[in-house]
Amino acid sequence: MRVLTQTSPYGRHGVAGWSMFRRMGAQGRAWMRRGLLAVLAIWLMVLSQGALAISCSVSFSMPQNTSITYTMTGGDNAACDPVGAGIAFDAAGDGNSLTPVASSPTAHGGTFYIYNTVPGGTGNGFTYVPPSPSFSGTDTATFFITSDGGTWTPTGSLTITVVPNSPTVNSISPTTGSTAGNTNVTITGTNFTGVTAVKFGATNATSFTVNSTTQITATSPAGSAGVVDVTVTNGGGTSTTSAADQFSYVAPPTAGPTSITVAHGSTNNPATVNVTGSPTSLAVGTQATHGIATASGLSLTYTPNSSYSGTDSFTYTATNAGGTSAPATITVTVSNATVTYAPSSPVAGSVGTAYSQSLASASGGTA
Repeated sequence: MRVLTQTSPYGRHGVAGWSMFRRMGAQGRAWMRRGLLAVLAIWLMVLSQGALAISCSVSFSMPQNTSITYTMTGGDNAACDPVGAGIAFDAAGDGNSLTPVASSPTAHGGTFYIYNTVPGGTGNGFTYVPPSPSFSGTDTATFFITSDGGTWTPTGSLTITVVPNSPTVNSISPTTGSTAGNTNVTITGTNFTGVTAVKFGATNATSFTVNSTTQITATSPAGSAGVVDVTVTNGGGTSTTSAADQFSYVAPPTAGPTSITVAHGSTNNPATVNVTGSPTSLAVGTQATHGIATASGLSLTYTPNSSYSGTDSFTYTATNAGGTSAPATITVTVSNATVTYAPSSPVAGSVGTAYSQSLASASGGTA
């Protein structure tokens, strides 16, 4: 049998690197070792930084005035716990699997508990308690995670959105106002947190102020005569309508001109008015020149000066929940005085003869 052989140009070992390494001497080999160690150090640093660089975000929503236990989803775990080591509050990563580990307060003073195994379930999760029953909005916190099971960093980010409960309207006051708007209405109810709108029917209130979680003051916009519902909206929804939230728009009454005739020297004569729109009261506007006009409730009276006969006038207005009418004029005619005396047919006199006669009585005039 013939055996084929080939001589390597690099020596009998046939490996150029090995031959070169042997020929480098001690100093060359030392430099190479240093290079290899430097490369190894760089790789170790890269691996270490990779473990430290992991971060993740978990978010969930919950209703107001409750606490919630949240179990992380598969996507959450893939980002926050890639090696299945669990999550932990403390830097050592030794949170018990069934015992909650309380964190320091969240950004808004709430508290969250961290589990490697949530109660009644499996896997990582949290229990969150809001800072107060009335709190709504966004709260945040951090937790410790690891990408290698040995290095723990506080780079887990938790965001909780607390959605307010929908508001309710229990009463409003007053329940009526002018079609011109500008009525200040006090709204009483519940869950007035994060209020974004107050409406009279389909129209936004001119302005509103949330005084507390149970009271709002709103200014009514202009509207048409009739009944509308007052509603309140927040992040949880809009209040359900009911008879308790109904607001009545009332148009101001309209007053028209009238005229009356009264006797000379008379008193407290009723004055006829011409009003539409269901007034609740009447008032004298411009006072009479030759007498006194008086308003009481829905009645007007006029008394002329005792010695006056002729024409007089005054104005009046009518008011209801919708406002006050423009003034209207009442024209008054005060009759001439009627003079009476007794005896009505005294004894006749004679021409050229002095005459004297006494009257038993006289009335209707002034001296």
